[in-house]
Amino acid sequence: MTEDSKITQVGTQPNVIATVDGTKVTPDTPVPVGNYIVTAVNGTLTITQFDAIFEITSGTKSWTYDGTLHTYEAYTVKLEDDEQTGAEGQTEFILFNGDVVTITPTAAGVTQVSDTASNNNTFDYTVTKDGSDSSGYYKEIIKTEGTLTINPIDAVVTIIGTS
Repeated sequence: MTEDSKITQVGTQPNVIATVDGTKVTPDTPVPVGNYIVTAVNGTLTITQFDAIFEITSGTKSWTYDGTLHTYEAYTVKLEDDEQTGAEGQTEFILFNGDVVTITPTAAGVTQVSDTASNNNTFDYTVTKDGSDSSGYYKEIIKTEGTLTINPIDAVVTIIGTS
């Protein structure tokens, strides 16, 4: 194989054979190599996208109003049958193929009942292998953002006295 017979990205690359056991060969031309006559045939190297279910999901949680800021940085990463649910605050997951998913929380959190909104537990993510972006190797990555909810506090008002 020649230096050009390498492929590291999704796509196609010719696989060119230059030598067999140290003997220079020309494609489609018989050449004696040791006790054999070798006819080299060039081929094609191909990397295709991984066609599997790949999901990254942030958690959903609710609290009763208490005036404090609440966040919930809990994530689940699923690639095929490998599902990993991290402890709250875990933002790095190593997939079975060695790729690393790193999650960056971007949600502002919730304090008031009015802060409640669908899919407000936002985040960004990267998928890397050996420090390089490998997200392009996946046909589809499904990102689902959870919901942070502040429920109103129950209050009882008692009026005492007459007018």
